[in-house]
Order: sequence, then structure tokens, then C-alpha cells
Amino acid sequence: MKIKPGLIKQDKKFIQKNQWYHQRFDGCPQFILVISEAELKKESRKFVWGSFGRHWGFFKDNTCDWYIDQQDIKRITNNFIVLSKQKGGLSKGLIKKWQTDEKNFYQYCYGIDRLNLKNYQIASLKKFI
Repeated sequence: MKIKPGLIKQDKKFIQKNQWYHQRFDGCPQFILVISEAELKKESRKFVWGSFGRHWGFFKDNTCDWYIDQQDIKRITNNFIVLSKQKGGLSKGLIKKWQTDEKNFYQYCYGIDRLNLKNYQIASLKKFI
């Protein structure tokens, strides 16, 4: 993910004309970055229509104010409902795939947890990303 200064100023008209879903939660940029990168990563199992166009996150005092375009939410929700009606058991299939991903994720994390990271140079830690 690249930091792009000036996006808010550049998109001011878009921001002002759209309605935004707002959520506030405890968070810090380091943890939200992981979620954001996962969402942006291309993957064959993701629905082509399932991506949000723009998100905005503002951090202050370990709190994040998160904004998502309401039109994106409606578009994705409607597409998912249509697909669910066409494919019975869609949700169960997705959950099963995510459970496999979750298991693999935790195995990976436990493997890193067992390492003594003090023995690694900073540059060599990149292989764990």
C-alpha cells in the first residue's frame, strides 16, 4: 500500500456529494494496515464486484473514524443477495473456506511465535511478511 498525500483535497467534491457510513473504534494505523492490505490484495476467490471504491480512516488518540461510501455498501449487498439466491449454500461455502484460511493463518502465527526474532537482522524479517 502506498501513502498518497493530498487525496482528501483531490477528492473533495466526491467526498462532499456522497453519503458515508461512519464507524468509530479503537485502532491504530499498524493494525488497520494489515486489514487494508488484505482487502486490496488480488485473490481468485474474491468477487469482482465485492470491492469498495474508497475508504477513509482518520486516527487520533488510538481511535479510528472509518468511512465507507454508502453506494458501495448498497452495490455489494445487492450483488451478494442476487448471487445468494442463485447459489444455495453460498454463505456456508464461504465460511468453510474462511475457516481453512483461519487455521492456516494461526499455524503461520504460531510458527513465527516460536522463533527467536532477536536472532534475525531487520532485512531478513521481511520474509515473514
